[in-house]
Amino acid sequence: MARFDDYHRTVVGYHGTGLTACPANRKSGSRASVGAGGDFDWLGHGIYFWEYAPAQALNFAKIRQKQYKRKKNPTAEDTRRANEPLAVIACMIRLGFALTFWNPRM
Repeated sequence: MARFDDYHRTVVGYHGTGLTACPANRKSGSRASVGAGGDFDWLGHGIYFWEYAPAQALNFAKIRQKQYKRKKNPTAEDTRRANEPLAVIACMIRLGFALTFWNPRM
């Protein structure tokens, strides 16, 4: 019988975001997003990483930024997010008790 508690593989994950959300630019570290909604809110609120795919992470950040630009009644925060520089965060993630979900639409 396979045991999942001894599965420890390290992967490189990439997260696309705005530059001001990068841990190096924040005093309190990283924060979980509330999700993009619709097709991108796969598992609810949290931080999503693309395994070995920095271009896909950047593409997601661009899509999210376009959503902010299209808002009908943007707040000051929405306007800031719609116009800020984008960044990709690289993170080494050691998998243990982890599940990988695959979205066939991507």
